[in-house]
Amino acid sequence: MPRWLPVDTRLARIPKLGRFLTAVVPCWNYTGLYPLDEEELVAWAVLDTFDALSPRYDEPQTLETVQRWVAEAGLRDADVRYGGNGIIVSGRRPT
Repeated sequence: MPRWLPVDTRLARIPKLGRFLTAVVPCWNYTGLYPLDEEELVAWAVLDTFDALSPRYDEPQTLETVQRWVAEAGLRDADVRYGGNGIIVSGRRPT
């Protein structure tokens, strides 16, 4: 990612074509989208690119399974629901 991120960033700046050219670069790039410094941009690129390109390690869970985990953990005021990128859980630790 440290090598691809600058390439992807430069390609993205090409008028009209940048959006299409960056599609061939195997790199998720958040430059200009979030207030991240260079080190954070690289870290996010590594994590999100790995996540996107490594379905071998992807083990989606059902809502019911996650609800069971939350109950077993004893979370209070728990909210388990589908969100934009999978299942979202919020709750409070038991005291």
